[in-house]
Amino acid sequence: YDLFALMGFAKLPYIGVTINTVIVSLSGLFSLKMVKLIYPSDTKRFYRYLFLFSSCGLFMLFASLHLRDAFILLFVTLQAYGWMRIIRYPNLINFILLLLITSISTFSLLWLRTEFSALGFGFLLAFLASFIITNKWSRASQFLIYLFSAFMVGLLVFLMYSYTSVIYDLLDSTSLYAKEMAKASGNSLGYDLILSQPLPIRLILSSFFIFILPIPFWSGMEENSIYFLLKSLNAVYFYFVIPLLVLSFLNFLSFKRLRNNINFFLLFCILGFTLIVAATSMEGRHIGSFLPLFLLFSLIPSLNKTLEKKNYRTILLAFLSMILMVHTLWIIIKYL
Repeated sequence: YDLFALMGFAKLPYIGVTINTVIVSLSGLFSLKMVKLIYPSDTKRFYRYLFLFSSCGLFMLFASLHLRDAFILLFVTLQAYGWMRIIRYPNLINFILLLLITSISTFSLLWLRTEFSALGFGFLLAFLASFIITNKWSRASQFLIYLFSAFMVGLLVFLMYSYTSVIYDLLDSTSLYAKEMAKASGNSLGYDLILSQPLPIRLILSSFFIFILPIPFWSGMEENSIYFLLKSLNAVYFYFVIPLLVLSFLNFLSFKRLRNNINFFLLFCILGFTLIVAATSMEGRHIGSFLPLFLLFSLIPSLNKTLEKKNYRTILLAFLSMILMVHTLWIIIKYL
């Protein structure tokens, strides 16, 4: 704001909103580059991803209110883009590019949200797991991968060791976020039921409910705040995206040609990061930083075939029926 004031602009909210929007748009740009890497000539998937990204409530929230989350989204997306280039084209230039992206992102995340600075390890583990399962590369590529992995582990350890508070922040995040979410739960049945459970049960429940909270979805619309409104809209958004993710997973299991290193990498990232967020914060904004990976995985079904469309409608109907039951339960508990 001071920088723009020096150029003659008034210190008004449109400055921050503009910067947030540009940052989120850059995340969308690099996400679309990943779509091109995975599906080089598929225009329908390209525009489907564009629609899914643009209509996401959390991305709207980041673009309008949260500068820090907008930056985190960008750095997570950049890291994912770097890994996607390595998987698609494992050459020395892409290794150097990924190393540069990871270094800058890790250092930046130390100041943005300290516990997120360990994301490089998560991406590395997902990559190594997908590489070991598929193992279709030449010996030269394998040597570069192992050499690069060892070097990057050393770099990440050095960066995190230089800021010892990272470890303490990671250990304290579970209790800290749980207390904060309990205070902010308001009229949400989901928070009340999940936060009171032991950690193993909470981990399973929150890994699912983190995408559809608040319950009821209209609770955010009753607040005089754009923040809660966008979170409610995001819950409705996921009512339609989750069935698409389920269909993607079923196709992934059913067809061997879809079990490639890219889809394995995306799946491991989705599962790993979801469990971490569910265990530490159960905050939808935090899972929002990883949503480009979810949306990439949701592109597995082409939706060009009649059977795929029928399967999606069936899963959607079943999921919406479950959501209706959950909201009916909330009404019964609330008013009876």
